Parts: sequence; C-alpha cells; structure tokens
Amino acid sequence: MNIVPKKEQGDNIIERLDSYLKDSSFFSSLIFMLDEKEETVDKKGKLYKLLIKECQNHEVKDLTEEDFRREVKKDIESLGIQIDNKAFNFLIDRLPLDLANWKNEMQKLALYNQPIHMDEIRHLITRTLEDNTFALSDAVMRKDLKKAMEVWND
Repeated sequence: MNIVPKKEQGDNIIERLDSYLKDSSFFSSLIFMLDEKEETVDKKGKLYKLLIKECQNHEVKDLTEEDFRREVKKDIESLGIQIDNKAFNFLIDRLPLDLANWKNEMQKLALYNQPIHMDEIRHLITRTLEDNTFALSDAVMRKDLKKAMEVWND
C-alpha cells in the first residue's frame, strides 16, 4: 500500500503518515529500509519522532563476521558437534555470511555424528558459486592446473 505518493513533499507526507498510523490495524507492518552507506536517519526530524512515538521499532543491522562466528559456535555447541579450531576457522571461511544457509549446512554436520576435521568440512559444506568462481579464476591466473581442477570438481 502506497500511502505517500513520491511526488508529495514536506509536512504533508508526515501529516498523512501520522493519520495512517493512528487509524491503522494492529497487525499492520510498515517497513523502512535505509542504505546506511548512502543515507543517514535524521533522528531530530518530525518523521523519525512520529515513528518512534506511534510504532514498535526494530532496527536490523547487517550481520558482522564476528556475530556470525559467534552464532555458528553457539549452534555447534548446542548440537554437541565436535570440531577442532582449525576446522572451525575453515568452516567460517567456507560459509557466506548468511544464517539461513548456515542452518541448512549445520544439519549436514549434525548428521555426521563423528568429530569434524577439515576434510569433512571440505566434503560436507557446499561452497558458494562466488567462492568457486573466484578460486577457479585465481587458480587459472596462477596457471595451477591441479588447483583449478580441484575447484572445478568441488
């Protein structure tokens, strides 16, 4: 539902949004997305103050590698998966920063039911297409045929 046409500017937008928020259903969801690299939020502005006053607010930030590492470690421990530090670091390097993908890959590790080492990670955890493309290009540029064939077969 577009409650504010793009062509409208200024206080009229805020007034219409205020009116909408006061009469909206309890199950309505209003999502604002902001590219932090390009824009910032004016926390002193009318719109921000209105949203803070009238709505439940949830700020979602990008997942950092440290947060991802912590989440993976917690999941591994909760499932009782035995993994050495070297294999854990290799696992983190092999996975994209994506919790949904990790939850799928985690199931494979949980089913393995033996201590996990680097070879098991290499065989059980799917590399992303981007990783494969980069690794293949790198091997070709270095004229490393053996590595290029490994990546191709991976």
